[in-house]
Amino acid sequence: MIDEERRKESIKEEEIRIDYENIDVADIMEQIKRKIAKKPKKPLEEIQKGELRFTPSGHFPLEPEEVPGVKNKIRRVLLKVMKPFSPVIKLLILPVYEEFREAYLILDRTNRRIDFLSATLEQELAKLSTRVGDVSDDLGKTMEYTKLLHNLTHNIVVELSKLKIEEENLKLMTRIMKKDFEFLRRKERSLEKNIFR
Repeated sequence: MIDEERRKESIKEEEIRIDYENIDVADIMEQIKRKIAKKPKKPLEEIQKGELRFTPSGHFPLEPEEVPGVKNKIRRVLLKVMKPFSPVIKLLILPVYEEFREAYLILDRTNRRIDFLSATLEQELAKLSTRVGDVSDDLGKTMEYTKLLHNLTHNIVVELSKLKIEEENLKLMTRIMKKDFEFLRRKERSLEKNIFR
């Protein structure tokens, strides 16, 4: 008891110190190693109590070491009974694996289709942007033509208005000249009458 308390106190005393301004990984690892080395080792019975050791081969776990108790005996018997059925259990798991594989393939196909559709969409958007650029260029030309036509029609209207005013002036002058001719004709006749009397 006293030894355990001393060990706990020594572990508490040695805390890992980290200088956050100048981090030294090797020093931190050294502190961790010292702390782990000072920890008391647990007895084997505490580690194995209620735990099974599994083998990395994928077979069913091996029997636990001799630990007294009814549960462990039942476990050992069940594991021995189940060992011959491990291929059957694997076969029973196979449909689940096949379903998983099928779902994975479906998701893979879906992802590929999505990738294809996104690439196609990007291409179509690029084509559309070039078309929009061409149309905007054509639209710019059309707008320039429209402005020119507007200016032309405005100038034509101005010129036609001037011509209309000139025409009205000429008509007025012709009327005046007509009256003058009539007056001159009358005058001439009256003079002729006066002369030939």
